[in-house]
Amino acid sequence: MYDLLYTKAKAIHTGWGLARRITGLVSICIVLVLFILIEDHNYSVADLCLTFVLLAVAIFLEIYALVFLLFSDKTACWLIKEKKFAVLDFINWLQPLTKRHRWSDHMAQYSLLSFAIKEKHLPCHQILEFLHIDEEVEKLLYKHHKKVTEEIKNLIVSHVTQMQSRQPTPGSQVLKKLNMESLKWSIELEFDQCILIWHIATEMCCHPNDRDSLKNSGIESRSNISKCLSRYMFYIFVMYPVMLPTVIGRIKFQETYVEAMKFFSDRKPIAHEDTDHKATRSNNEGFCASTWRHIKEGMKCKFNLTTASNELRNQVKTELNLTVSKGDRSKYVLFHGCRLASELDAIESREKKWEIIRDVWVEMLCYTASICKGSYHAQQLRRGGELLTHVWLTMAHFGLTDHFQIPLTPAIAELIIQ
Repeated sequence: MYDLLYTKAKAIHTGWGLARRITGLVSICIVLVLFILIEDHNYSVADLCLTFVLLAVAIFLEIYALVFLLFSDKTACWLIKEKKFAVLDFINWLQPLTKRHRWSDHMAQYSLLSFAIKEKHLPCHQILEFLHIDEEVEKLLYKHHKKVTEEIKNLIVSHVTQMQSRQPTPGSQVLKKLNMESLKWSIELEFDQCILIWHIATEMCCHPNDRDSLKNSGIESRSNISKCLSRYMFYIFVMYPVMLPTVIGRIKFQETYVEAMKFFSDRKPIAHEDTDHKATRSNNEGFCASTWRHIKEGMKCKFNLTTASNELRNQVKTELNLTVSKGDRSKYVLFHGCRLASELDAIESREKKWEIIRDVWVEMLCYTASICKGSYHAQQLRRGGELLTHVWLTMAHFGLTDHFQIPLTPAIAELIIQ
């Protein structure tokens, strides 16, 4: 697909393309031979050496292009179509098909809490801040990659094969199946809010008070898959929001990022307030991103992800059941993420808890893949491909997207009368 969209494959992989390639190679060889046969050269030694080097390099590049063309996927497909298996076996003997360059088999990861608590620090941060490019540079610093394991692939394929149609609300089927209607509020918001809320909740659940509890409970695999998918979806949210539904943009990444930074810079003990009214007021103030000055002055304490998650658990009073109007929800995404985490932690069965988190992220991934435009999937091929594109093609194979629809052919019954 990358060759067809971004290279000259359409012109090269034809009879005329091959003829032009061979003609070019033969022409350069003829020029080299004729130049050698000229006995009386009126050129300097430097000019002669440069000419021979240029012709030799041109011949090398033409031969390299022919070899690359011979080992391309398009050639392999043509040989299979023409049933020239002997030639294909010889090519695969020279360069095995399994060793050809493919997708990296990795997915990018991005964590909001890690970015907010500044786990990684640049010595030249003040210079970048002066140039107003500190946020863009740090975005790249906090990005890393994880391998897409066979377990993740099998989970996605299993989910896709069980889907009857593309679900309008991602996560609804999981909550209904596992009888967790109490969490329905978290998926009924705008899709960008759902990603942020579930990402924050997943990060908090992945870093409990007891760091060994995940391993001891035998659910480490489910938690790792949930964390990988959560951070991958948040990476898409931050780096390529155009791949998400059109409602994206109502909440900006900067807003939630500022909220988290302000919270960790303040570290005000909300639980020590005198009255519920004061507690509510302090809680609201802790989540409002008013100015950057207060943030920069307060960033003196350093956290790791575990202590940051515990700080959110201790400081955020989710039992207050804060009511926020629809227009102001962007200011309380962090609060709703903590509220969701507390409700997930309240589930007695940890296996069920991580099954919910994992399957909700799989549904969000499939929903995003089906909604994203095909042109955006094609653009990602230039950057090495995305897991989201593989999911999209898998769903299209099962007819679960709007991009590719195979019309049903009406059955025709033929009556034969003898």
